[in-house]
Amino acid sequence: MGFTRRGDYKSMGSLFALTRLYLPLYGRIILFMVVVSLTLLGMDLGQSWTAHDARLREARIETENLARSLARHAQDVFETSDALVKGLRDSLDHDGTGSSAIALLEYRMGVQIRNQKSIQSMFAYDERGNWLASSRPAPDLSTLRSLNYSERDFFRFHRDHDSDVVLIGTPIHAKFDGALVVTITRRLNHSDGSFAGVAGASISVDLFQRFFKMFDIGVRGAITLATGQGAIIVRRPFDENDVGRSFAQTQFFLKIQDYTDAGSFAFTSLLSREPRLGSFHRVPGFDLVMMVALSKDEVLADWWHETKVHLVWLAIMILFVAILGHRLAVQMRNRIAAESTAQKLRLEVAQLAVNEA
Repeated sequence: MGFTRRGDYKSMGSLFALTRLYLPLYGRIILFMVVVSLTLLGMDLGQSWTAHDARLREARIETENLARSLARHAQDVFETSDALVKGLRDSLDHDGTGSSAIALLEYRMGVQIRNQKSIQSMFAYDERGNWLASSRPAPDLSTLRSLNYSERDFFRFHRDHDSDVVLIGTPIHAKFDGALVVTITRRLNHSDGSFAGVAGASISVDLFQRFFKMFDIGVRGAITLATGQGAIIVRRPFDENDVGRSFAQTQFFLKIQDYTDAGSFAFTSLLSREPRLGSFHRVPGFDLVMMVALSKDEVLADWWHETKVHLVWLAIMILFVAILGHRLAVQMRNRIAAESTAQKLRLEVAQLAVNEA
């Protein structure tokens, strides 16, 4: 009897041991599934974040290079224009303003304009703002002689400032044909140093627009040429209402003040309120700033698409691991349950044997 009871206790102990075995084993399977899933998720998120940072670095380099290239282009255009304006001023100082001198000067100006793709016209006005010389063809000169430019901002600036500074103005509509142009002007002086008028050249805004369109800045990107005080000269996308508008108080322009010649940073657009990545470069030799901005959402669009694809595949992998883990747990449960059932049967048989004895 005593022996049988010890056997009973042993059998019951085996049953309890099987039950205790099942629960930790199932827990270890669950833990394994969680660890594998978190490992896969961590690896994918790490790679995704690395790709995120790499794309932002690429965008910064792209905007820096583009801003630098566009600044150099603007420098070439304005340096060429200024050289012609200086030549015009020197010719007036040397040859005077007699009719024969003006006729010869206008012929030379016409030749120079035909050889230049960037400059639309050259001009000179006297101290009262009346026409003095123009590169326009002869049929246009009669119309020009009837126009007065004394109310123009560039004219008043040179009249009121006794300096040899070159002035690049915000775009204006030409009186002759209404074209939107950027002017580059210098002051003319009489022999005694008093104001004698203005010499200048006009550059079509369309020239910059066509050049800006050559570069891929996305749908919501922007390229802006502005004065050092924050007045817009030319912008892509083009809106004539933006011409001359000041953005001196915007987040982008205020950040520019922290840099000397060039810089890159993230900012929020004043108009759309969307995050952007921008770079700027000052135009050498002129009080101008070239700025390039890209939409951060557009920059990261491909990255975000790839990330979503990776997350879908990761979810599939985690689901696959979960299914395998579940099947393994079920198999182990069934096996342990079968062993437990067998152990119970052995226990019952042993109990019957004891009772019969």
